[in-house]
Amino acid sequence: MTETLKNIIPGQGVGSLRFGMSRDDVRKLLGKPDEKEVISEEGEDLSEAWHYDELDLSLSFEEVQYWELVTISVSSAHYQLEGNSLVGLERNKLLDLLKNLGLEPPESEGESTLDHVRHEILYAEEIEVDFWMEDDLVSEVQLGPFWSDEETIEWPE
Repeated sequence: MTETLKNIIPGQGVGSLRFGMSRDDVRKLLGKPDEKEVISEEGEDLSEAWHYDELDLSLSFEEVQYWELVTISVSSAHYQLEGNSLVGLERNKLLDLLKNLGLEPPESEGESTLDHVRHEILYAEEIEVDFWMEDDLVSEVQLGPFWSDEETIEWPE
């Protein structure tokens, strides 16, 4: 994993990977993805997901946003928020960390059980970050840009 892609910067991106980048700019930075998938749901705009297996990184570009980078998902402890690894962190330690960073407690986006694994998504609205939990451990961190209202993204400089 590269050091230029380590620090999670809420509302901005991960390291030198920034929200609002074009697919060409991302390809120049990271190379060709290991996998690409086009997501088309009825009544929804198209989106495209790129997966970089070695980096434990997935990216999403949306047609409605002119195919610019709108979501970054990481699934490795390599990635850090304020010097703290998140993936693998216990639920209570995550809540303590967010509190120590001066953030409101995250909202729970529901729970379900599948094959005896407890799944939950904790959403930290202030920083636009979803923490995907499996059996009370962070398994993935998904982040997006800040929004000034329901329709307007605040793209990083």
